[in-house]
Amino acid sequence: MEIPTTRFGTLQVGLEQMVVFPDGLWGYSDHQHWVVLAENHHDDLGWMQSVRDPRVALPVASPCRLGFEQPLRVAAQELQPLKLDDPRQALVLAVLQLTQQALTINLRTPLVVNLARRLGRQVLVRDGQPDQPLLPEHSARLRKCA
Repeated sequence: MEIPTTRFGTLQVGLEQMVVFPDGLWGYSDHQHWVVLAENHHDDLGWMQSVRDPRVALPVASPCRLGFEQPLRVAAQELQPLKLDDPRQALVLAVLQLTQQALTINLRTPLVVNLARRLGRQVLVRDGQPDQPLLPEHSARLRKCA
């Protein structure tokens, strides 16, 4: 399947590469189908490209890869729709946000993906985790891409 994008050109994507978010993402409720893409120039950065809208691509990263080791506490019922056999098998991604002050990572509403089922869900973290500024060594490298 061909997916036109404004950031990456036209992508050739198989159905097995898509992740379905049945509820969409917050702010993108009508975007249920996404493709997770690696960033060519930065191993720590990826992209969630909407299949529906060529203009919508969100920079994402694994919180662990950026030095955020504290586990994200999520209510069990938030993960139920993902049909995970073991929650530790889930891929957790957080959206990066570029503000005038800093590049931050949104740990409050991470994306959780069951890779085996290609099923995702945006969840709310129970401990009210605020957006966190990225560490300086990551921020300088990723700021240009995000």
